[in-house]
Amino acid sequence: MNWQLIAWVGGTALTVYGIKFVLMLIATLFSKDTMKGAINVMGESVANANKKVTKYLTKKVKQKKSIEKPEIMIR
Repeated sequence: MNWQLIAWVGGTALTVYGIKFVLMLIATLFSKDTMKGAINVMGESVANANKKVTKYLTKKVKQKKSIEKPEIMIR
């Protein structure tokens, strides 16, 4: 048997299937559904960050208002 020919055919087949796998992987990663999902996840992340910042700022404003109020004593 010609083992070099068999190895060449096997290597060629593996190369073709490897290229097919890489192309399918790229098509899946950059598909429309995947991109929409990534954008939705980023949107949710920004919304959560916005809630945290808003809570922090309202807390700071309340603290500042309570400090700025002078106490008036009437005798």
